[in-house]
Amino acid sequence: MYANVGYQPDEIECTLNNPTTASFNHTRNVKMLNFWSGNREVYSLSRSNKTLVLTGEEFEHGSTCTHGEPCNRMTCVRTMGLNGEPVTLSRLNFTPLNRTFRILSFGWRKISDNPAHYSWILQLEDNNL
Repeated sequence: MYANVGYQPDEIECTLNNPTTASFNHTRNVKMLNFWSGNREVYSLSRSNKTLVLTGEEFEHGSTCTHGEPCNRMTCVRTMGLNGEPVTLSRLNFTPLNRTFRILSFGWRKISDNPAHYSWILQLEDNNL
């Protein structure tokens, strides 16, 4: 027999370096009807998505390392994403983005071993759709 048990983990904090780029998208699902008389009606059916994509880099040397090895910091964010619970962003320079999101995807790649250098991309969806 196989069982998958979901649980609410303790509250944790993961810290990444400030992102190098941020892209916010808030498209809507809009439909438009053109009538034979020349009149037009536009309907906003729903918000199709409201996503934020952040990219950044993690380094091993002390000046930019916030805590722990770069791989440990990224593994922490990955674990949050696998849990699926909402996460709260804080300390971003653009304060309107400091709010609650859900992690859609998180990926990284190793650039070098010595010093440890990684680049990462984090895709989030606004939790208050």
